[in-house]
Amino acid sequence: MSLRDPNPVSKQARKRIAIVLANPATSTTTGWPVGFWWSELTHPYYAFVEAGYEVELFSPRGGACQGDAMSDPRDASGYSEHDLISMGFVPTPSWCS
Repeated sequence: MSLRDPNPVSKQARKRIAIVLANPATSTTTGWPVGFWWSELTHPYYAFVEAGYEVELFSPRGGACQGDAMSDPRDASGYSEHDLISMGFVPTPSWCS
């Protein structure tokens, strides 16, 4: 690694990372709908892509993925409103299918 080429990953043989996201479900404790936590996806995803890795998203049962509302920076609760990385990622339409 050097300052000239800070990406230690070979561009000819890019390393791949799989991130597994939870399928939408219902909490057995609260009865509320739950999904994956946005920052648990977006922060590592951003770091891996910036480092030159190819990242693929999967879910255990396949199909659509849905973020937990409390982790969405746009949620009315304001719980995650400070998460700028997730906020930049949320409107990307093709991130999971």
